[in-house]
Amino acid sequence: MTANFVRILSLVGCIPLGMAPAGCKKHPELQLRTDAGPLQNRLRLPSHISSVRWVAVSPVKDSGWIPPKIEFYDIYAYLELNQDEWAAFQSLAGPPGAAASFEIPEAPARALKLSTDTAFHAEGLSFTPGSVSAGPKSDVIGCLRMKNALVIHFRAS
Repeated sequence: MTANFVRILSLVGCIPLGMAPAGCKKHPELQLRTDAGPLQNRLRLPSHISSVRWVAVSPVKDSGWIPPKIEFYDIYAYLELNQDEWAAFQSLAGPPGAAASFEIPEAPARALKLSTDTAFHAEGLSFTPGSVSAGPKSDVIGCLRMKNALVIHFRAS
């Protein structure tokens, strides 16, 4: 084999030949965020929140080839609100409605410290997605109250 052919195999075929393959990437660990600002820019949330944990999950699974254009991120957020913060949130989003549930996949659930090895089943009283979203680039998929926590799944474009 020529040196160029071996190099092409190592880059495209992900065959390590004594160097880090450039074409294969591991899925990066999800970065836990604790800043409320980005969420407050996209959702109707109180100006002060006691505790915020959230992660952004890319829908793109890197196969080593040229990745497709990323159109959106799935955001999973877990916000702990005190009584005054709940009152402020409900004045923005309205009262909760019927019981609802949604799943947070294993990796985001682990990053949010909601589960160690399984998906997390969020269940509680729901809020109308349109009343929580603060703009057209935030599509709220699920928003509910679990005890003193507001659990949200939305798609940000």
